[in-house]
Amino acid sequence: MLYRTFSFTVIVLLFCLKTFADTPPGFKIGDPRGLPVLQMPSINKDSILLQDSIRDLSGSYPFRFGYNHSLSVSPATHGRWINMPGYGRVWQLGIHCPGASSINLAFRSFELPVGAKLYLYSADKQIVFGPYTHEQNYADKEFGTDLIGSESVVLEYVEPATAFGQVPFELFRLTHGYRGYTDFSKALGDAGNCHNNVNCPQYSQYNPQKRSVVCLVSNGNEFCTGALVNNTANDGRPYVLTANHCGTAGGTWVFRFNWEAPACTNPSTNPSSQS
Repeated sequence: MLYRTFSFTVIVLLFCLKTFADTPPGFKIGDPRGLPVLQMPSINKDSILLQDSIRDLSGSYPFRFGYNHSLSVSPATHGRWINMPGYGRVWQLGIHCPGASSINLAFRSFELPVGAKLYLYSADKQIVFGPYTHEQNYADKEFGTDLIGSESVVLEYVEPATAFGQVPFELFRLTHGYRGYTDFSKALGDAGNCHNNVNCPQYSQYNPQKRSVVCLVSNGNEFCTGALVNNTANDGRPYVLTANHCGTAGGTWVFRFNWEAPACTNPSTNPSSQS
């Protein structure tokens, strides 16, 4: 099997761990009526799962969990702007994917100005991603979010007064998740006999090494795994080693840390993680 190494800055891997602290301004709106909702088309799940049955048997592809929709959505073309005391101008857009088990998004031309905040949350306000800020601006001007387990989400952007009228991102891809968390956990627990649960007592000597393992959300709709590796300079630059078939890394990739079974028994649900 071929492998390729990818290089990222420390900010990419570490800063994202400190997000999800603030409450989106939209939570203060008691009546959500009038929120524009982008209605996505249904997908042919049976046909896609038939393709997956062939892909999964080959062992040459990552685990595909979602269908990618191509879009061109920005604050200049969709959604609504509202004025909120204490926040200034706030842009909002609802998104509905009928029957989706999860939704995750990918952006391009992603250049959030200083003072801007971007949120993504489930329609029931139980799951919140963000605020994303200018510290998530990467060299390729792309950015991706982790999966929200819902068929309806709200995208919300808080515009700083110093950047009035700017268009700081374009949503170009939406992934409609059609394999749920139970499918993910089945894939996790169905490893061959040569793969061992690192949290079983007999493998405790690998506790330092297991911290290097990451779950990758690549190309928006696929799961891969990788590992952080050091280099001969021992300078802490976080290279990630992964399989060549996982694709070419970029700002839309999501890295899940601590995605592992909590104990020796394989879990029946998706393990918790930080991304």
